Order: sequence, then structure tokens, then C-alpha cells
Amino acid sequence: MTESSYKNFREQYEGTMEFTQEELKKISRECINCGLCLMVCPILSAKKKTKFQGPRSVAGSISRSPDFLDVKDVIYYCTCCGKCSKVCAKNIPTDEIVMLIRSKIYERDKDALPAPMKRVLENIIKYGRVYADEGK
Repeated sequence: MTESSYKNFREQYEGTMEFTQEELKKISRECINCGLCLMVCPILSAKKKTKFQGPRSVAGSISRSPDFLDVKDVIYYCTCCGKCSKVCAKNIPTDEIVMLIRSKIYERDKDALPAPMKRVLENIIKYGRVYADEGK
């Protein structure tokens, strides 16, 4: 990414969410739509119908929208397994970007967290693990 395109990207996101310089450099990499990530994504290989269109859609959505709440409905489908990052032709750390964007969404709007994720978070806080002590 050239310095001018990086500057434009940074300006596009100013005021929407706070990012450090390091975070902006991580998310500003440009996906070339090679499709390698789609071949290794476990969600896509499960062949279940979801809104999630794979790691490439996360990278594309992030590069086009300064409001990450736009991706809140699909960003939690990602398992953050890292397989897409390992095969990416542009070395885009999609799993790290997904975790970063999830944290930014949560910081901005705690209600944007999907109900199952809220339960997991509540269980971690209450029981110290992802599942509840059922039957006790």
C-alpha cells in the first residue's frame, strides 16, 4: 500500500472508531480477491447456509466501510482458526483483523454482541469458563 492510499484509508476511518497506527496498518492491507482463503475456510467447507461469505468478505467489507457495525452480523461466524491468513497471497492477517474488529464493535456498542456470544461472556465472568454449571 502506498503512503497516499494509507493516508486516505486512515482519514476514511477517523472519527468512526479509534485505531492505533499499528492497527490501521494491519487492517489497511488490500485483498486481491484471489480466493485462496475460501478454499481453506472451515465455515465454508461445512456447507451450511450462513450469511458469512468467507474471509475475503471480511477483508472486503472492512476496506469499504468505515463503520464496522456494518459487519457485526457476519464477523462472528469466523472461527479465527488462522487458515486463511496462512494461505493469503497478500499476507493479510484476517484472523487478527477479525478479533480486532470484534473488540472495536464491542467497545462501541456492547448490544451489538450476538446473544450466544453474550451468554459465553456471561459464563466466563460468572463461572470462569464458556459453559454454565447446568444442573447445580
